[in-house]
Amino acid sequence: MLFSAQARIDRRKRLQEEITRGRFWELNQIKDNGGKLFECNQELIPSKEAVAAPNLSGFSLSGESTELSKLLAGKTSLVTVCVRDIARPMIAGWVDPVLQQYRDNPGVQVVHVSFVEGRIYSLFKGMFRKSLARALPEEQRGAALVAFRDSEGVRGAGGAPPPPPP
Repeated sequence: MLFSAQARIDRRKRLQEEITRGRFWELNQIKDNGGKLFECNQELIPSKEAVAAPNLSGFSLSGESTELSKLLAGKTSLVTVCVRDIARPMIAGWVDPVLQQYRDNPGVQVVHVSFVEGRIYSLFKGMFRKSLARALPEEQRGAALVAFRDSEGVRGAGGAPPPPPP
């Protein structure tokens, strides 16, 4: 129930966690890790140990409903996840080398997932889609998903660090 005591406690706890690892914490992490929010593995994870990507629902940049599984089907994909705009320059550090190396391989693609957190922002879906489309080169816009939802579960599954202790 939306107004139950437990729901209020859970929302308050999530808000406190978000505050403790807000933008300033992330900016410090970026500074400490050479322009990245956290250090990533330099080696591929064996498929038996890999975490399955969650099947996110969202919208394409043209406004059609879509799912991540549809975008990933049949291709080897580099999936970028952007929760805040500060991540966009960092993403290029991964995307550009992949596109350079595999540009002639139709079986390799880059899929961009952008989260827009906050219920109020879902009222401005068209504006956000247009803004995100301008941020991507035209040839990459077909493999993009905009999810108007909380990113918390995905961040943890993707290896993002836990928040610092309060």
